[in-house]
Amino acid sequence: MKWIAALQEQSGGVPGVLSEVVATADSLIGGDREREVLAEARSRLTPGGMCSMYQLPPDGHVESIEQAAASALSAPKLHRYSYRSGSANSDVDDAEERLGVKLPPLWRRYLTSPSLFSAGWLASGEFVAIYPPKDIVDVTNAYYEWVPRNGAVMVAGGAGGSEWLQLDTVAGDDSPVVLLSSGGQGWEDTIIQTDSIDEFVSLIEAHRFQFAFDDRMHYEPRR
Repeated sequence: MKWIAALQEQSGGVPGVLSEVVATADSLIGGDREREVLAEARSRLTPGGMCSMYQLPPDGHVESIEQAAASALSAPKLHRYSYRSGSANSDVDDAEERLGVKLPPLWRRYLTSPSLFSAGWLASGEFVAIYPPKDIVDVTNAYYEWVPRNGAVMVAGGAGGSEWLQLDTVAGDDSPVVLLSSGGQGWEDTIIQTDSIDEFVSLIEAHRFQFAFDDRMHYEPRR
């Protein structure tokens, strides 16, 4: 066994060590193929639920979930990433009201899909957290309390808590996904990550997204 998915009917905080998760999970799925384990776990997610994926060391010779949970393999570093069930449209409506702008329809579609990437380490080596509607509001409004608003919303973050992925709500579905680092203010301080929302979602779902820091790729919105 190489992968374990732990399903919880109500998403909680950051997943703990594997032994704790096994003890509290509503159901568990184990297998050798990551994609197969993840696909089954996503298909079984219920509204408000979450599945956490754990990768076991290749030399662990684990034959059962119980064996993995009881062994020294129960380390936090085994957690790779989590998926969550999609948000309700009413949650997105509430977020838009509090933000004072409309999210691009393509991003709404991803947020409200049956399941979506929540947070964790991608195969590319990057850590990404996709914000639920409430967090989009909280992070965006907190940052732009001191910085002039330009139609941007923060929809995801990186590992250090000082980098955010943004969308241009004025451009709507034509918005690229751009990176803003702490201290940045306007679009001139952002760097394009993908040319489209669809491209970003595809890379996240394939676990292949990578942050780009090329200063030649600044976003210049068309107004």
